[in-house]
Amino acid sequence: MLVGFSALRERYAIELAQPLRVKSAIGTVRSHHESQGRVENHYPPGYQPEDSFAGHFAFGLKYEEIHLEFFARLFTAIGPEPVEQWCRQEPFGQYARRAGFFYEWLTGSPLQVPDVTNGGYVEAISSDAWLT
Repeated sequence: MLVGFSALRERYAIELAQPLRVKSAIGTVRSHHESQGRVENHYPPGYQPEDSFAGHFAFGLKYEEIHLEFFARLFTAIGPEPVEQWCRQEPFGQYARRAGFFYEWLTGSPLQVPDVTNGGYVEAISSDAWLT
């Protein structure tokens, strides 16, 4: 069973110019295979995310790679509602906040959720994953 960004790509029929490099699935044991620039990861059942936009997007942010084209096309396909709902349910959740940031940045549209005025800041992209 696919999880993470690949599951969302299939669910919402997102076509990409640059394919997702990482494909994640739930299996019986954890395994990692890399070939020709692609990565296939299998995770044990304990990693199974909730079968929702939030569950799969959070899984992708935790275990996969940031793919801005995918995010932009996904947000265009789903609209703001799933991201807004997630941000309302978890206003201080780091993955909900990251999804909200990416949504607003890539679409240019503000989400209709209250601004967070306290709590710690989180990096949208881990500092060990980008170059300056």
